[in-house]
Amino acid sequence: MKFPSDSKDLIEIRFASTILKNFPYYADFWEEFIGYDKTKKILSPFPLKFPKGMHKQTQQLITQNHEQIAIHYYSIFCGLSGAHFQIEKASEALKEKDKGKKHFLFWEAFGNFYMHIGNTRYYLMKLWEEARKLLCLPKTSIEDLLSGNAKLKEQYTDIKNNTLQTRHNLVHYARNSYAILEKKYWIPFPPPKNPKNIMLNKTKLKDATEQMESDLKDMEIFLNSIMHIIKNKLYIHFTQNNIKIVR
Repeated sequence: MKFPSDSKDLIEIRFASTILKNFPYYADFWEEFIGYDKTKKILSPFPLKFPKGMHKQTQQLITQNHEQIAIHYYSIFCGLSGAHFQIEKASEALKEKDKGKKHFLFWEAFGNFYMHIGNTRYYLMKLWEEARKLLCLPKTSIEDLLSGNAKLKEQYTDIKNNTLQTRHNLVHYARNSYAILEKKYWIPFPPPKNPKNIMLNKTKLKDATEQMESDLKDMEIFLNSIMHIIKNKLYIHFTQNNIKIVR
């Protein structure tokens, strides 16, 4: 199977070309590990073939883990799709002539965007949790998984902190901390805990729409790297235990 040509999901078909620009490995992982079971009417991932002698309960647990990985992987795609959609809505809002309507629509899109970014990180955590169970590893976090890769771990920490700081300090507490320059919204960045107390000037500001685009790109590039790591661990485990993916 090839992604996205063989996908039957309308969201994947709609946003594939956009997301694959910075997250091309989404297609590779889908083609090798997810796909769908052609024998079922309801979309399910590739079926698994287990070695003779493997306990039935163990087979069921692995199958459940595999299905949950597929669900969370798709949820990651939906989160990224939602984020791209909100950037579209934010750009459209800037063209709105009614100032009140423009203000509301833009900040709704801004808030929803960071909700999708936060949800995407959550789905990644859930995916790793299921992968960890399948791999028979003790409870470990994403940070633990990246302990041997300082650069990638730093990227994840930056994404985590920037997302939380922007969402909490600007979306939840201070939607009105902005400046309008060149017909665009500009925000204090990095967002301080008390944005209202900041004297807004362009040297301390970033174009809000460009910041959204930058944060989304960083998330997609990070996902592209970490899914390589997760997939390799799964591949080794399946090979060592003679578990085959029936594509």
